[in-house]
Amino acid sequence: MNRINFKLIYVLLLLLSIELFTYCESKKTEENTVSEDFIKTEIKKDSVFVQDADSNKVATTKEKDLFEKLANEKEVAVNELTFSHVLDSLQIDNQEKRKYYFIQITKTIQHAQGAYSEALGYHTLQFLNQHLSDFIQLKLNNKITDIDFNNWVLLAGNELELQKDISKPSIVKDFLKYLNKEKINYSKAELKEIEKIERLIKKRFE
Repeated sequence: MNRINFKLIYVLLLLLSIELFTYCESKKTEENTVSEDFIKTEIKKDSVFVQDADSNKVATTKEKDLFEKLANEKEVAVNELTFSHVLDSLQIDNQEKRKYYFIQITKTIQHAQGAYSEALGYHTLQFLNQHLSDFIQLKLNNKITDIDFNNWVLLAGNELELQKDISKPSIVKDFLKYLNKEKINYSKAELKEIEKIERLIKKRFE
């Protein structure tokens, strides 16, 4: 009788274990599916955004809403699914849209942290290297403040220091040479702004 009870208890425990394992695996699969669906949806939205931006079409309402929201969107600083695509907009071909995005992204700097802050530095240096005239004009037209100007140069300096230490020992010298070479293309007022960039970078690395 005891032997029969033992076998019965063993079989019941075995069946319970199988049921529990099956339930856990089912929940795990369900959670993974929800997570994957969320990520796919976010990436799809980003892909549409990037495609619209790169095609130089007139900014859609959705596009403008996104950037206007960034002014007070602290979460942008940690949203790894979207911030890289947001910052990619600093390199689109359409100059007016590029400036518009620059101004909106500037408003997020006060919240920048972690990976977003590092990404800002990379894109800032790219922006200065490829669209220096935009940066200067935004300052002269009072679209960004002196604090904004200094913050962008500080972020570029962070990126210069990072690349200098990791793989490009001459990058600071090369950047200063680039600024000096560019001076021939600018007016006196614009030259003053370039010289401000030079002074801030030199002070950082002297």
